[in-house]
Formats: sequence, structure tokens, C-alpha cells
Amino acid sequence: MVMVAGSQRTTAWTRYDPELGVQPGAPVRTGLVVIATDHTSERDLRRILPPAMDIVVSRVPCRTVTTVETLGEMATDLTRAADLLLPGSVLNAIAFACTTGAIVIGETEVARRIRLARPGIAVTTPIEAAMAACRALGIKRLSLVLPYVLAVNRRVVSRLEAEGLDVVSVVSFEQESDLDMARVTPAAIIDAGIAADRPSADGVFVSCTALRAAEAAEQLETRIGKAVITSNQALAWHLLRLTGIATSVAGYGALLRNH
Repeated sequence: MVMVAGSQRTTAWTRYDPELGVQPGAPVRTGLVVIATDHTSERDLRRILPPAMDIVVSRVPCRTVTTVETLGEMATDLTRAADLLLPGSVLNAIAFACTTGAIVIGETEVARRIRLARPGIAVTTPIEAAMAACRALGIKRLSLVLPYVLAVNRRVVSRLEAEGLDVVSVVSFEQESDLDMARVTPAAIIDAGIAADRPSADGVFVSCTALRAAEAAEQLETRIGKAVITSNQALAWHLLRLTGIATSVAGYGALLRNH
């Protein structure tokens, strides 16, 4: 097991997977497809994941305004973005780093379009990762912190409820611009998480890869005494499991520290 705490990182990680053709001594390599306006997710994943997990990044065009319509438009560029992730190289997994984009397009459709360029690849999205995190943590009742406008917020709630999760409260920053979402401070996210928490909730989910929520997760957990899941934190956790890396990461909440 390797412990990663803040900037203290190990360089000892390698993995061999005969099925993927990765050679002994080669790093685990994951692809990350982010939206053009995202300032946060790539930075968060590079901070959280062990350095021997090589991250290669591609971007999809998007409009700054976040609506159900603009989120759906990104589907057309997913295959091309996946194809640009070091063509000809072996990847262990690909993540599409947009929570609501994956919900609007559909997680199955996201994976299908990515696999047109990378057949058979393991694919994840923040919403899939968050729901898997809820299962791992035993969370059935959620309080939500969302940054979106009402129509997009409703899509998030509906997707979680379709998975069998009970959404007991929602607090939203009601922002339409990705850039404004990225400007929300960790302190404001902590305050929103405290406001969203309810006695009946098992935990809090802070949705959106643009929000600086991963760096707020640990302190918010301490304040409310419950598990906190964030889009980028859950995505990093899910990538570790999809690529077979068993490691503990300190500083980003119980999900990465204990699971």
C-alpha cells in the first residue's frame, strides 16, 4: 500500500496487466477527457492520483453556458477526443470528467462513443464514480450541493433517485457559467455543505468537476461528521479501482483514505 498525502508522493508505482499488454515496469496510464472550459478536474486528479499513474488529457469543445442543451452537444466530440489520447498507446482506463454532461448524454452512450476510438477500454464518469462511492460507503440518503441552474439540478436529482438513492436536500449556487463555478471558493462549498446537511442524510455529494470541492471534502467531513463525496474525488477513487491500484490517499476525505 502507498500513502499519498498532499504533495508527499511516491514514485514506486508500476503495474503489469497481461490482458492489456502493459509491460512490467510500465506506468499505469489513464486517459482524461475534460471539457474545454474546465479549470479544475485535471488539476485535482494530478494532485490526488499517484505519480506513477500517468494521466493523458484531451478536451471536448463546449460552450461556457451550462444548460441541458449545451451539455448534450458535447456527445458529438467524445470519439474524436478519445482518439487524441496518445494514439497508438495503451491506456488502462478513460474518464470523461463532466458530471452533468454524462447524465444528459447518458453514461452508456458516453462509454459507447469513447469505445469507438478505444475498443474495450474501461470507461468511467463522475456520476458513475459517485454512485459507486455511495455503495462503497453505504450511503442511501444524500444531501446535495450543486452549482447549476434549476433544469440541470433536476437532472442530477433524477439520476440519483433512479439509482435508488434518496435525495433529502439540495443547496445550489445557481450558476450558469462553468467559469463562475470554478470561482466558487472551498470555504463557500463548506458552508453550502453544512447548510445542505440533514440529520436523515448519510452523507453529502458535491457535484461538478468545475467546483473546487475535492480540496474542501476533508474539512467538510470534519464539520458535519459524515462522508463527503465530490465529483473529482470520486472520479480519482474510481480510476484507482478500475486500474487495479490499491492505495490510500490522505487529505481528500474518507472515500480515498479508507476505501
